[in-house]
Amino acid sequence: MKSFTIPVTKGQINAYQLIKGKRPTISSKENMKKVAQNFGALGLPKWQALSLAFNYFRNVNSVSTQEKIQVLKNGILEHTESNKALIEEQDKAFKPFWKIDTKRGFAKVIVEPSDLVGLLTKLGFYKFKYAKSGYVKLEGNIITEIDLDDMQESVKEYLYKIPSKKLKKIKSHSEVWDFIINRKYLFRQTTTSYLPFLNEEFHRDKKDEINLYLENGFLKITHDNFLFKPYCDLQGIVWKNSIVKAPFTKLDYSLSNYEQFILNTQNGDLERMKNVMKILGYLVHRYNFHDKMKIICLTDEIISSEANGGTGKNLTLELLKFIRPTVTINGKRLNSRSQFVFQMVEDYHDVILLNDVRRNFNVEDLYSDISEGIEIEKKGINAKTKERDNTGKFVFTTNYRKLISSGSTRRRIVNVFYSNYYNSEFTVADEFRKMFFVDFDEKDWNQTFTFAIKCCQLYLKEGLPKSKSFIDETLELNTSKEFVLYMDEKLKKETRISRSKLRIDFQKEIEMNISAKEFCKWTEEYFRAKNIITKGFVNSNGKTYASKQSYYYYEIVPNN
Repeated sequence: MKSFTIPVTKGQINAYQLIKGKRPTISSKENMKKVAQNFGALGLPKWQALSLAFNYFRNVNSVSTQEKIQVLKNGILEHTESNKALIEEQDKAFKPFWKIDTKRGFAKVIVEPSDLVGLLTKLGFYKFKYAKSGYVKLEGNIITEIDLDDMQESVKEYLYKIPSKKLKKIKSHSEVWDFIINRKYLFRQTTTSYLPFLNEEFHRDKKDEINLYLENGFLKITHDNFLFKPYCDLQGIVWKNSIVKAPFTKLDYSLSNYEQFILNTQNGDLERMKNVMKILGYLVHRYNFHDKMKIICLTDEIISSEANGGTGKNLTLELLKFIRPTVTINGKRLNSRSQFVFQMVEDYHDVILLNDVRRNFNVEDLYSDISEGIEIEKKGINAKTKERDNTGKFVFTTNYRKLISSGSTRRRIVNVFYSNYYNSEFTVADEFRKMFFVDFDEKDWNQTFTFAIKCCQLYLKEGLPKSKSFIDETLELNTSKEFVLYMDEKLKKETRISRSKLRIDFQKEIEMNISAKEFCKWTEEYFRAKNIITKGFVNSNGKTYASKQSYYYYEIVPNN
């Protein structure tokens, strides 16, 4: 794929606007000079402005190269006149919003509530039902939740930008500001309640497209392409919180430390690695399939009587926090039946992470939340519904395995299993000699963000990984993936198996310590799940006892 550089300054994004479309093939020197002045007024370094302007006219053959460079240089150096005109135009935008009362023989400032509401509307302030404070500020296509203090500060900033010559009968800006701060009612809800409601539609991803919002434009991603576009081309509004926090400047397809980390957590298995990439792409996708919504579960593949930690589950999800607004809910304190379970969720949150849920967590309680949308109730505030089209993607992490009893809920779960490559004794920081994200340099960010784009494209192309059958994955949840694979291979070769030898061979091959009692439980679970009949000394509970040779054995009976 071709190299692709994202504009990172306001000047660059404006330059992008200038060079969009077909370049001229015929032009006069006057036209060249005028365009050069436009490039020179963008605040770019002179060499960059000259390069862009020259590139714009590269197909013009009516002017020689040397003349072309000289004309463009002159135009860029004269851009200061354009800047003066721009400043004068900006000055016209700042006008007095107060009245002057001269009835008593001197000028007295008066700011009516209606005048203030008019100014606040002009500055982009609106009432908004989905904002916690009830108010937002709209700047272009970007909205930010604000409060009354923000409005007051914005009015003050506007006031002091009004040219002194426009003050007329008053001596200074402070006379207006003193009036405002002495009239407390001006910035109370009795006044601001007259602001108009914001009724703009939010920009959402489509079924076959993911949009990432950067500082100066948005990246439209499809399964085989992507395109950077300015916000003026965006159809709809987005929350400021949705703007990517990663300092990304250009694509870098070389292997990132983050990508190697993911591969390590999947035992170097490229197919498993692809499945993790698809799941990351799914979580980034701001489109809900209603009846196909899934809950992502990150858990450890090695089971033990104690909880396993440090395998990389949370670090995997850390990338999401730089791309999509993510709310993290403490799973250890989670009561999924509480009316305040989602009180931390705001309208702009795209990912809901239930972190480190307890052993007795019942995932079935989330079924209606992902099907119908969630109800958000905060203490002391009326409940509101986040409809299913806008409900974030659910993901939870756990250090425990658990049996999911309902088949319908099971079909909602997509599991990601983590190996014990990383643990409390050997961490990611130990291997890479840096704290991920905290110690990232420009190259790290570019590589990691490019990897995130690859995840989005892979998901859009292939969808989520195919789920295993309810029985097979339940078996893996209650035993381990290695044990199931080991038993599958063992039964291809043998039909009469010593139980003790079976355990010893398993421990040698897999290097996993497991008690005889636990291994027996796993083995019987395997036979039940696979519908395999065994023969030996078996009682009414289905347990196999010692034969006359004084050892436990399983003899496989053909199932006709």
